[in-house]
Amino acid sequence: MIQILQTAAGVATPLALLGLVVALCYFAYTRKLKHAESQLNALPEDQRATAIDEYLTRYGIQGKDLTRADRFQLIREEMRKRHQRSTTILIVAAAVFVMCFGLAVFAYLSDSKPDTAGLIEELNRRAERVLKTMNDRKAELQNQQQEGAPADESIAVITQAIDRFELLHQEYIQSIRDNDVKLSHERLGALKDFLNDSRLLSALNLVFQQHYSVRTRLDENGNPVEDRHSTWTQSMTTAGDDMQTRYLAGVPKDAADGRSEGLAVP
Repeated sequence: MIQILQTAAGVATPLALLGLVVALCYFAYTRKLKHAESQLNALPEDQRATAIDEYLTRYGIQGKDLTRADRFQLIREEMRKRHQRSTTILIVAAAVFVMCFGLAVFAYLSDSKPDTAGLIEELNRRAERVLKTMNDRKAELQNQQQEGAPADESIAVITQAIDRFELLHQEYIQSIRDNDVKLSHERLGALKDFLNDSRLLSALNLVFQQHYSVRTRLDENGNPVEDRHSTWTQSMTTAGDDMQTRYLAGVPKDAADGRSEGLAVP
């Protein structure tokens, strides 16, 4: 699309210039015709006859057999026709100038904003992977919570983090769409801080393990009865640490092409 607009601008710019030159020339010509007609009308009768003969010769009109009044009327009609034709050409040239100039301006404005569609698509894919990591971990903790694991705090942290990440990511994407270099750096920095938040990483890396123990006792009739008891232990993994890599790894060159110089990109 950018190449098409650049080509259009390259063609439209000289056409717009040509249209302007033609419009100015015909504007001057129409003014000259109007002035000549006014001068002819203002001439005294004795001078008008000589002027009529000059215009007949200039316009190539045969009027020897016509009266002076008819020749005068013929010249006036010819001047009006030429004036009307020149006015039409003037309007067409002005329209060509306006259209071509508008196309050139549109192409320039479109080209001044980089095509960041590939970059945004890549970042959105990364955001989906990060959200999948958090949602999957939240689902696992909720299942363990139903079995009795003390996962309330971790679930709450991850739930808040999902909403927060979606907001930060959309703000960052908007700064790229707006080609706002300064804001893109601020919002990418906010995302880096978020993905390195120790509280979030602890919630994602926390693992609950259930242990069972069996105790045998005698009931009131003296029969042995087994009581099963479960306990939960906690340990830490690095499952959530790769979330930073999934979002902040270097963007491939083909996805970064077209971005503005200085725009913040992982």
